[in-house]
Amino acid sequence: VIYVIFIALSIWLIFLGSGRHIEYIQYVLTIPTIRLTEVVDFAAHILYTTALFVCRLSGLVFYRRICNGRKKFIIITNIAAGFLVTAYLPQVFLLIFHCLPVTGLWPYAWQLPDVNNFICLQWGVVYVVNSTISVVCDLIMFSIPSMIIHSLMLSLKKKILLALVLFPGVL
Repeated sequence: VIYVIFIALSIWLIFLGSGRHIEYIQYVLTIPTIRLTEVVDFAAHILYTTALFVCRLSGLVFYRRICNGRKKFIIITNIAAGFLVTAYLPQVFLLIFHCLPVTGLWPYAWQLPDVNNFICLQWGVVYVVNSTISVVCDLIMFSIPSMIIHSLMLSLKKKILLALVLFPGVL
């Protein structure tokens, strides 16, 4: 459901002209349209980050179910869940508090007087931090099925076939 809303917002952003070159945004789009795209983009980022978090937790529940009763993997999935929650919170807070006072806008330097009303982080910093946290979470999610497959008493061929089933879901 979260992804469906995110996709709808993304399509709306495309129709509004978001994602184009800065010259188009600055000289063609109207200020009300730019403000609208900033707010919709802000909401889309929060939804996307939340959707990734929910999908990762869903994956952990799946891993936990297929390792039913194996204490080692229950501990690993609990630690991973704790890390995912710990990683999700700064991602969302960084998005929400990217400007002070808090706003859905992300004013460009040429957007006067809006730019003077806020103290904002550069969008590149927010994206790099959130992307780095996301990659670390993905690596953790990738390592768990690797450990599960490695621990199984199966032939190499069966382990490879099982990896072909489990790993695409991680990617």
